Amino acid sequence: MTADPSHYTLLPDEPDPSLDELLRKAGSRPVENIHDLAIEGFFESDEELDEFFRFYREQRQHDLG
Repeated sequence: MTADPSHYTLLPDEPDPSLDELLRKAGSRPVENIHDLAIEGFFESDEELDEFFRFYREQRQHDLG
């Protein structure tokens, strides 16, 4: 079976929406306070958070080297 292109309809030529327009339609807004991004209980313990920070620092150093 082959696809018959006559079955497809093309959308009218419209410019792609800007990033601002897409964000506005999605209801996104700028981050006003870094604490708004916090998720309480994301890390189960301080040790888990410390492990994440160690991993993050190692990756940054690796990428900078």
